Amino acid sequence: MAEQILVVRTAELKSHYDFQGFLPLDAQSVYKLYEQIEVLPLERNLAEEDPSYKQFVAYNVVRCGDFYLTYLRGKGQGEARLRGNRSVGVGGHINSGDQATLFLDDHLKAAAFRELHEEIQVPNGLDLRFAGLLNDDSNEVGSVHLGLVYLAELPESARDAKTLKRQQSVAQLSFSTAEELQRDREQFETWSRILIDNLDELE
Repeated sequence: MAEQILVVRTAELKSHYDFQGFLPLDAQSVYKLYEQIEVLPLERNLAEEDPSYKQFVAYNVVRCGDFYLTYLRGKGQGEARLRGNRSVGVGGHINSGDQATLFLDDHLKAAAFRELHEEIQVPNGLDLRFAGLLNDDSNEVGSVHLGLVYLAELPESARDAKTLKRQQSVAQLSFSTAEELQRDREQFETWSRILIDNLDELE
């Protein structure tokens, strides 16, 4: 059975939030938006080629103190167009089944946590909170996706990249400071570059 992911019509999204880049929002604002727009299930292979829809993607930025987790998108990466890029966002699509999840009465957060847990070993003491939306229509990948950005705070004791790796899609894990991210900015995928330029806004 083809994977069913959640999408919104691009035109409807723009009638509420017409922006490019990172838009800081609180969780209440995104849930108000979620109630106002029509969220639809759509086969992923169809959605990937149709910019009239935006696919919801959980994009978790993992921070431990003053350090941010980065990784290389490996050969197990589902989105072939992003393989070989570095990223600060760990996550994936919001699936149709996520609407039925009752984790903390917050199925978007539940989906973000599930995607994070599928990619890395999530330690105890994780704090996950919504930070804003990501939108970038400048390339073919961004034109069909809408990022739900979450900030995942790890306890200081968890800053060991070797213990976090779970899947082949997440390779060469390491922690970097904000200064190091800015220095190496051109190695990262577009969404990550946007967030590297807006780290202060993640709060």
